[in-house]
Amino acid sequence: MLGENVYHQGRGIRTNFINDYRSIIDEKVWSILLGDVLNVIYNFEYSLVPSLTGLTFEEKLYSGYAGSLDLFSDRQQIACVANNHFAQHGRRRCDFTLDQLHERNISVCGLHPGPTTIRDKDKNYKLWNCSFINENYFDGAYWLVDQLTLTNHFKDQFKADDDFWVLSLHWGNEYEMIPSITQREIAHSMIDLGVDLIIGHHPHVVQGLEIYKGKYIFYSLGNFIFDQNFSELTQIGLSVKMNHEYYPSYKLYFTRQENYVVKSIEETTIDYLNINNDEGFILSYNTKINPQSARKAMKYEYLLNIFGSDIDVIKYLLKKSFIPHRKKR
Repeated sequence: MLGENVYHQGRGIRTNFINDYRSIIDEKVWSILLGDVLNVIYNFEYSLVPSLTGLTFEEKLYSGYAGSLDLFSDRQQIACVANNHFAQHGRRRCDFTLDQLHERNISVCGLHPGPTTIRDKDKNYKLWNCSFINENYFDGAYWLVDQLTLTNHFKDQFKADDDFWVLSLHWGNEYEMIPSITQREIAHSMIDLGVDLIIGHHPHVVQGLEIYKGKYIFYSLGNFIFDQNFSELTQIGLSVKMNHEYYPSYKLYFTRQENYVVKSIEETTIDYLNINNDEGFILSYNTKINPQSARKAMKYEYLLNIFGSDIDVIKYLLKKSFIPHRKKR
């Protein structure tokens, strides 16, 4: 996410890297993670604006400039847009964002139930992207599903012998490191219907992986680039490199942000990330964060930096303090 959230307006990613988005990834990280990569697939969780002039505070949230699209400009890219922030500001903003993506030949996945296909040697890699996270402002701009809808969709799909199916899911509960029973049920049913690889996002923390019937499920990749500095775990991301030559072969890397920059990278193992490993990453770290403490920590981190923040942030938070919380649909 190359925009700024509520707690980082005027001091976050967009403000600090507007003239040099490439510097948000350390050169060592870039070399190890992307040096030999041809295709980059990522969760695109913001929208673009030509200018912030004339926008209200809320219209600036999760907004970035078109220059942010140059971050991976020398790679073939697929932007997955089925998430709860891409369409936050309405269709007009979505249309501008899509125009900018298309101008740069960036493929877009998640607008509708159809897959995006990459042909590589003797394989068709078909990628679907959808979201389970509903919002009050949703107006059909991306593929929003429930479990029944997704199941019926894949029941109707024909899988050719040279197909490799990838499913990117925006799902799960924020700041929870252990995937829910529902997530696991959905993932297993999708693999039973032919999906070869599942990649999840939305919780903002790494949720680990599971191998089911020989297929890999990455429940949540955490944050690669996102302005959440309040916890060690929200500054950790999991990157997955798939080797087409020896398919399906994966290399896994933890990345860590420091002052918004993806500063370090460390290769990890499938066994360490396996959710069934009692001595692995998930069960070792799960006691360090929970949803309630995470949200409190996010506000505390903001208060520590309040004097470097936008006055509109303070006004916004004061206003929200006196408005009853409205539950999501």
